[in-house]
Amino acid sequence: SQFDEASVQVTCYIPTIAKTAAGTYDERHEWAIEKSVSPESQSGFIGDVLSYEWKVVVTEDTYEENFEVAGTITVTNPNPDDAMTVAVSDVLGNGTAATITDCTGDADLSDGLTVAAGGNSVCNYTASVLGITAVGDAPVLNTATLTLNNIDFDADATIGWTPNVIRGSVELNDDQNP
Repeated sequence: SQFDEASVQVTCYIPTIAKTAAGTYDERHEWAIEKSVSPESQSGFIGDVLSYEWKVVVTEDTYEENFEVAGTITVTNPNPDDAMTVAVSDVLGNGTAATITDCTGDADLSDGLTVAAGGNSVCNYTASVLGITAVGDAPVLNTATLTLNNIDFDADATIGWTPNVIRGSVELNDDQNP
């Protein structure tokens, strides 16, 4: 027959995660040049005009290689009173795991990322994508995950691929025939 009323106000803070993703790759151009003349030999007298035709064939092969992704992961702690420690991971759409380094506010990630109360931490990451030989086969999605109390929070970014063009053009000079 005895009772007491009580109320408790609980404020829950949900961490946020955001990311960027920039992909680069080498677009390497290899060039082959073949020069031929027709006819291959002629004979004539001084003053004769002999006709011949030169043919120059240029062949280009293009290779896409050395695919890499880099960017930042930003973790924000909305709790104004307490720091939070979270696990952070980053995976490309093809399953390649990124290496996370250089986080502001927490140099040692072995026991998780600690984010100050009301603050944020920005981490750099890189991933080398092995086995890709064409930009059309490269992953287009990159997902960062932070885990707090066994709850995952994800942030996705679309990977924009930018080529580093190597020998993208060729100039032909022929000192034997204009």
